[in-house]
Amino acid sequence: MKLHWFRHAVGNVGDDLNPWLWPRLLPGLLDNDDSQLFVGIGTLLNQRLPQADEYWVFGSGFGYGTPPVLNDRWHFFCVRGPRTAQALGLDSSLAITDPAYLLREFEPAADGSGQRIAFMPHIDTDLAGDWQQVCQLAGVDYLSPSLSPDALMPKLRDCKLLLTEAMHGAIIADALRVPWQPLRCAPDFASDKWQDWLESMALTGEASPDFPAIDPVWLGASRLPRRRQQREAIKRGLKAVGVWSKNWTPPLPKASSHRDYKRSASALQAAAKRYSGQLSDDAILADRMAQLNAALERFRQAIAQRKS
Repeated sequence: MKLHWFRHAVGNVGDDLNPWLWPRLLPGLLDNDDSQLFVGIGTLLNQRLPQADEYWVFGSGFGYGTPPVLNDRWHFFCVRGPRTAQALGLDSSLAITDPAYLLREFEPAADGSGQRIAFMPHIDTDLAGDWQQVCQLAGVDYLSPSLSPDALMPKLRDCKLLLTEAMHGAIIADALRVPWQPLRCAPDFASDKWQDWLESMALTGEASPDFPAIDPVWLGASRLPRRRQQREAIKRGLKAVGVWSKNWTPPLPKASSHRDYKRSASALQAAAKRYSGQLSDDAILADRMAQLNAALERFRQAIAQRKS
């Protein structure tokens, strides 16, 4: 059975939890047999899944593209949240929560002594602008979403608050019991997948967090090869005079000025002062962990029956 997960070119900690977590939980099971796909952490349940004879789904979510066409080749043990279950027409009992919480089986929670405030942008936001500079101006620590799980978790345990645009930044922080606060930076912020997870942990209604906006910053085309810079300039000029097709890839935004960086830093600094962060309820977390482990045992039994 092959582990299916999204491999980002520069690494993305939420996705990279897959090869970190599943071999620990399922030793000896995962290999390169792509006729059987194990689909775990991530927003993976859509039409872009590779062809396989069978799909074994443990905690993945829907949120991009169109739902896959389900048949008897699909085996669901849990999904990320109620919105995923509804989109795929699954029984609501399968909507447990994100399986990234299973990292608690191997990693200790924070002891509450952390003093740092950190910010983690979404991976696409991080690549589009210099968020390390924004954090430096704001006086908060910068946590790259490209950090490996082993590199990130000790840094998180040293924090008293994580400001994060990356959903799995919030989930990992919640699992480690480090208070977190979501922020929106990208114009195309994917709120629906956040709500899928938040609803799974009963973080709705009065418990639902605010999503304050921070203006994005852009590197523009300055770091691209010269030919690509010229192409971007031509595209921007064509769009400015109305010669444009909706099928064309839009030009990159212009590089942000120092004033833009200061404005975003001020907003980030204000969020650091305003919010103390939140955590899911301890009893709900304990319940979801029990459900995830029960689903994991059902999965192990199903595989054992196949082998017998």
